[in-house]
Amino acid sequence: MRTGPGCCCLSAPALLHIGPQKTGTTAVQGAFHTNRAALAEHGVHYAGKTRQPRPAAAAVVLGTALPGFPADSVDRWPALVEEVRTSSADRVVISAEMFANAGEAAARTVVEAFDANRTRVVITLRPLAKIMPSQWQQFIQSGAHMSYAEFLDAMLDQPRDTSEHTQAFWHRHRHDELIERWAGVVGPDNVTVIAIDDRERRMLLDTFELLLGLPAGAAGVRHQEQLIAVADRDGGLPRVQPSVLPRQTVARRGACRGRPLRHGDLPEERADAGV
Repeated sequence: MRTGPGCCCLSAPALLHIGPQKTGTTAVQGAFHTNRAALAEHGVHYAGKTRQPRPAAAAVVLGTALPGFPADSVDRWPALVEEVRTSSADRVVISAEMFANAGEAAARTVVEAFDANRTRVVITLRPLAKIMPSQWQQFIQSGAHMSYAEFLDAMLDQPRDTSEHTQAFWHRHRHDELIERWAGVVGPDNVTVIAIDDRERRMLLDTFELLLGLPAGAAGVRHQEQLIAVADRDGGLPRVQPSVLPRQTVARRGACRGRPLRHGDLPEERADAGV
C-alpha cells in the first residue's frame, strides 16, 4: 500500500466514479473489470458484473430502462445498491458515466442509497477541446444527423436549451456545475476531481491506485496501454482550435482546485439543463 506525502487514500470505503463521458472512463472500467481478482486480494471490490453497471445507473438517473434492454433491467439498481452495501471488502468502486447525467435529486438518491457518510465521488475531466470531437462522434453513432461544424455551432453559439443534444452535453460538460451539483450532495470534502493530462498518459490509473491505496500496477498494466490508445484515438478525430472553445476549469495533476468557468465563457444559458 502506498503511503507518504504522495498518498491520498480514501477515507470513505465507497468510491463512486461518475465520469463524465470521454474522460478515460473506458480505460478505468476496463482495468477494474479485468483485474477483479487481483484487486480483491488488496481489499477492493469492483461493483457490478460487467465493465460498468450502466443499466443500473440508468434506472436511478433516468427512471427507465435503456433502449435495447428489457424493462426489468431497472431491477439492477436495487441489486447494485445491495451489492455495495453488503460487500465485506475494505473498499468498493462503482463506475458509470451515466451518473454524470443525474440532476440534483437523482444524485442525492444515488449517494443516499450507497450511504452518504461512506461515499467519495470521483470526477474525471479532460479539456473540452479533447471531449467535443469524440462527443460529436458519439452523437452521430446514436442517430444524430449533423456535421461537425453544425455540432460546434449548436454547442457554442446557440442557447443551451436549443435541443436535447445541447442540454445533455452541457449538463455533463459544464464541469463547474457538475462538480458543484455533486459537492452539494456529498460535501466539497468528499469530491475528488482528477484533471487528466494527456502528456502523462499513465496518470489516470496511477491516481486511482493512489486513491485506493493500491500498489503500483494493481489496476493492470495492459489497461494503461488501453488508456493510451483512447487518447490517441481522440487525438485523431477532427481537430478544434482552442481559441473557439470556452475556457475550461484548469487544475494541475491529481485532485485539486481549478479556476471555475466565468460568465461569458460559455453560450448564453436561458434554462437549467434537463436530463
